[in-house]
Amino acid sequence: MTAYNDIALVAYLGAACWYLWEGLRTDSPWSFALSGLLAGFAFSVKYTGMIAVVAVLLAIAHKYALRRSALRPMAYALGAFLIPCTPWIVTNWLTFGNPAFPFFNSLFPNPFIHQRWEKEYMASMRSFNEVNWASIPMELTMRGHKLSGLIGPLFLLTPFALWSVVRTRAGRYLGIWLAICLAVYSANIGARLFIPSLFFVSLLLAAVFRSTPVALVLVMGHAFLSWPANMSLYCDPWAYRIDPVKAVRAVVYPSGQDYLRAQSGFRTASFVEAHTPPNAVVFSLTGIDRAYTTRRVVMYRQSAKAEVLEEVILSANRLESTRTLVCTLPRPVSELTIAGRAAPTAELTLTDVSFSLNGAVVKGVKAAVAVNPWEIGLALDDNTATRWRSWSRGTGPIAIKFAAGNGARFDQLAIALATDEGADQWKVVRGPDGYSCGQAPPGGPLPRKDIRAAIAGLGVTHVLLDTEDAFSQYFVAAVRENLKVLASEGSLQLYEVSTR
Repeated sequence: MTAYNDIALVAYLGAACWYLWEGLRTDSPWSFALSGLLAGFAFSVKYTGMIAVVAVLLAIAHKYALRRSALRPMAYALGAFLIPCTPWIVTNWLTFGNPAFPFFNSLFPNPFIHQRWEKEYMASMRSFNEVNWASIPMELTMRGHKLSGLIGPLFLLTPFALWSVVRTRAGRYLGIWLAICLAVYSANIGARLFIPSLFFVSLLLAAVFRSTPVALVLVMGHAFLSWPANMSLYCDPWAYRIDPVKAVRAVVYPSGQDYLRAQSGFRTASFVEAHTPPNAVVFSLTGIDRAYTTRRVVMYRQSAKAEVLEEVILSANRLESTRTLVCTLPRPVSELTIAGRAAPTAELTLTDVSFSLNGAVVKGVKAAVAVNPWEIGLALDDNTATRWRSWSRGTGPIAIKFAAGNGARFDQLAIALATDEGADQWKVVRGPDGYSCGQAPPGGPLPRKDIRAAIAGLGVTHVLLDTEDAFSQYFVAAVRENLKVLASEGSLQLYEVSTR
């Protein structure tokens, strides 16, 4: 969890809110500039901080009724906003080819994040642990397990905040900020993502109860119910909260190293450090505190490479069909284009393509494709442990152009099919007239399946898993069958990916 980032975000949002209010009250361009600068820092903390500059620009446009006089304060605010956030945008663009990395990959395709991952991630955050909107109030305030945290029963009084919104100008101003925060919260309903909204809810509730004796009772009651030892009176036993026992241990441990050694992520990092060379690239199928290792770690499900590696390992459980789609051409050619179409709910895949001339294998054929071009080489490596895939469902026909280099030609191509790939997925769309395609006789030769070579080809030297980790268990059998164990400690196992 990274709730400390959200606390920093709230600090900048609150300051931007204050200076924007001052600017609206005094017409001071420097107040608008300060609000824009603080909005830029909010964006630099995390992307959801974009709400700050949206609120600033909308408020200025509303105050000046969209007249030309609004241009100057808006320019001050926007210019100041760009000062702290431009370095991040430029860095993302130069490093990943996507200024909003790791999001908006459909607008800025890149080899680092698959579009499917982004869509699935966003969908999962909108329905965090399958919590619906009707149950969010109780999950946020009383239960705390499914949304990974809770804010306390006091905030069941949130509807009273509307009283302040209706009665005062300041309340309406804060209500607009709250509405913008809630709109962003709808994209990720985890408890910590509610912290920006919580800031404005707290201010509105304080405005409602500020002059009544009830305020002190509410504050003291909230403090009592939020004390870690008291939260078990009402929250779920598995709620994400401070553990008093662990908090005490963190203070009384003889040294920081003693405390760290008690943490599983640190122990995993130390295990990797002890058994791998400095230039190792480790594919980790379990949690690891990467801050405590100098090795390059590819974490499962956190990048395009990780997803490809997962599929390579799981290919041990994917049987290739003895069928191969063979297309025979009436004359040798140097270029050929095939097109494929998958079902609306499926992704297009291509396991392996080989080329020949008069029965002799033709090497060095290159491929070009508009969708996921960075991985098309996986369909040309003569290894059915890898395959190219679109990583995007519901795309239209996808064309792949093959070209033989150095004046080479071919008169036949063979497409090896996995069990989940249909022979009718791919058809020649630009080639010589008179070609014929059909299934090769059963029992014919297939490209090799070499999982070890495929992992090594992706630049990985070691694979780490934890036999007690739920995610790792999907891969244990395939890893043990294809790789050599290098070291083990408890449930941790480290495998070497040497092809020698």
